[in-house]
Amino acid sequence: MRAQDPTLLVRTIDGSRRDLAGRDASAVAARIEANPHRYVGQELLPLSQAPVWTGEGARARALIFRAFTLRHGSAYRPLLGGLATVRESPDSAPTTKDVWVLKAAEGDADQGLIEIGPLPGGRSAPSIAPRALDDMFWSGRYAERAEDLLRLVLTAQQQLDLAGAGRASHTSARVLRDAVHRLAGPGPDAADADFRSLLLDPARVGSAAHALSRLREALDGVRDQLSGDTWRVFAGIERASRALRASSHAHRTAESAGRMLTVVLSLQGVTANMMRDTGWHFIEAGRFLERALQVCHVLRVVVDRRDARTERAVLEALLTASESIVTHRRRFRGSVRLGDVLDLLLRDPDNPRSLAFCLAELRTHLAAAPASTGSTRPERLVDDLENLVDAIDTDALGDAVDGIRSPLSALLDDLMAQLEQLGDAIDELHFESGPPPVALSSLALIEELMEARA
Repeated sequence: MRAQDPTLLVRTIDGSRRDLAGRDASAVAARIEANPHRYVGQELLPLSQAPVWTGEGARARALIFRAFTLRHGSAYRPLLGGLATVRESPDSAPTTKDVWVLKAAEGDADQGLIEIGPLPGGRSAPSIAPRALDDMFWSGRYAERAEDLLRLVLTAQQQLDLAGAGRASHTSARVLRDAVHRLAGPGPDAADADFRSLLLDPARVGSAAHALSRLREALDGVRDQLSGDTWRVFAGIERASRALRASSHAHRTAESAGRMLTVVLSLQGVTANMMRDTGWHFIEAGRFLERALQVCHVLRVVVDRRDARTERAVLEALLTASESIVTHRRRFRGSVRLGDVLDLLLRDPDNPRSLAFCLAELRTHLAAAPASTGSTRPERLVDDLENLVDAIDTDALGDAVDGIRSPLSALLDDLMAQLEQLGDAIDELHFESGPPPVALSSLALIEELMEARA
């Protein structure tokens, strides 16, 4: 609000100058008397004038010049030139242009800093911005999420193809679809339509298509950190998606899922060639945090107790979806017991698909982060999770009452809750959520000064 003095602007200390625009002077005065600490009188400084070329020729316009300084040794030196902002009218958008000051002679030192010597040689270790680390962390999570969903789809499709062999295969296919729906929400009733949605519909949150879409967005944010091979991965996924859309045959779903899985796995080969810097460690940390969560999610398929034949089929399907069936067969020679499966997927430190292995990897990658001290909250949460896993009695988890393995269900709930807390703690400690980028012409100082003259 303009006071009677045209050089004075009355406004709130925490709002826009528009807050009081058009209000009656007596109403504004009453507000100020009620809360005088929230209002301020701002002197409007006269702006410099400069000739500006418009469609009508040269015209005088109010000008704001933004200058910059450069750290030079132990002091700051003003730079020659800067940015100039003008408006053709109070309601028009501001126009910002570079202001250049030419050197008197070609041989003169840039910016007059003649004492600047050559940069020292040697290796440098550039730091990575927290927002870039956030993108890398989530790229690891989305890559693992897509891989695990694709494995579930392929295993469920395989069990459906075997459903004619007996009720056990039909039940294992159903429980795997239930696991998929816990991750990606309910889909179409028909299995093939449901699987196609998981592969093609990025709007279905939790689906493989959604994870791949978000993976690409995360990697786009750190494109300068990645090899060109990364984008061949997405070209392969797009070809598999086009082939699936072009065919309505049921066999095409499993074929495209297999091709997508192969391409996603190749991404691990790309990241394996990265420098072992902070960004790589956060990609791997994201991957193993997500894998730990997926292990807990998929293990919920054995919370319900079933007859021996069906239980065996469900456990074998679970091991297949967890990429542990070969290890289990070699180790236990055909015997399939719930306790052995839980030990392999929860406590085995040598199985890359086990929860214990994921936690050990998380510890290693978090320890390499710049902000880690050995006692940060994420590291303490990993300690708590490792102690919880060490204390697991896998045989006792098989106890069931009324067909429900309550100890297993309670353990999985506790593990998933702590893993989610770990993800939040990593975000709070290592990443930042600053304001989004804004156009230079909309910076607050320029807006305030230009609008004050409107």
